[in-house]
Amino acid sequence: MGPPDSNLSGGPVFGVHHRYDAKARTVTLLLEGEKVAKAWPLEPDAEVKVAGFWGRPEQFEAGQRVWVWLKLDRKRNPTSVVMLADERSEEVIHARATFDPAAPDKPYAEQVARMRKRWEAEGLPGTVGVSHLFSGEVEILIDHEGMRWARGLEKGDPVRIGGNPPIKAVVRHVAPWRERTHLRLVVGELAASELKPGARVRVKMTAPGDVERAPYPPDIGRTRTPDERVEWFLASTYCACPVKKDTCTGHFYTLASCNPYGCGAPNATRKQIAKLIVAGKSDKEIWAALAKERGPLMTYPHLLP
Repeated sequence: MGPPDSNLSGGPVFGVHHRYDAKARTVTLLLEGEKVAKAWPLEPDAEVKVAGFWGRPEQFEAGQRVWVWLKLDRKRNPTSVVMLADERSEEVIHARATFDPAAPDKPYAEQVARMRKRWEAEGLPGTVGVSHLFSGEVEILIDHEGMRWARGLEKGDPVRIGGNPPIKAVVRHVAPWRERTHLRLVVGELAASELKPGARVRVKMTAPGDVERAPYPPDIGRTRTPDERVEWFLASTYCACPVKKDTCTGHFYTLASCNPYGCGAPNATRKQIAKLIVAGKSDKEIWAALAKERGPLMTYPHLLP
């Protein structure tokens, strides 16, 4: 995350939404402290939040108050939008109201239903990492929003990569990569030639059950080495430490994204989980113990004001 000391420092700032241009992929915003509205590029993998859940930029209305995070270049000049949220989402993110994803309010539940329909129809957004042309394999990193759906996939599951017509694929490997999900898919040599590294794609899969409110992630308990189990927990949970001022990476992204050389939380959690594994605890037992200790903040992106 960026520093929050000013409205154009890369930190969070409130503003008024004017319009979203889907073709240009820009959002026109009048940011607090500014006198003129400006069209900002929206990053391809920008995180959009509506009613406390994931959303789409076209859901915002003209005149609506929004909360924005800006990306900085190397000279610390703001260049684009990396997160856009409505006021309700900002309240949820900052945990100013009692909130538990397992017992959501009506607006949140309705937004979950909307996004489930979109994910089923359009697929989960992601980025092509590597396309192995002659082996017919492709690697895709699914965005943060697809974490609960994508991690329910297993080896051998059929999926489709969006297009007209879509590309048929079979899952070969699924693994967490911080808050994103790494998929290795078999698509065939000719189909792989159409998928270029860096391309934004949508991966369609069969809609899972109510994973958004399930007490455990869908891939909990799978066969892993002890070290892999530890890292799975860090890639599946958010830090619940008391660091404030919108600065803790592991609050908004998963604990695996924290710098272990700058913060003690990642390694402390690794040691805690490793001890529980040595004690013979199952993944569900470890998850339950962590949830009891850390509370619902462990299960969703948040920041502390």
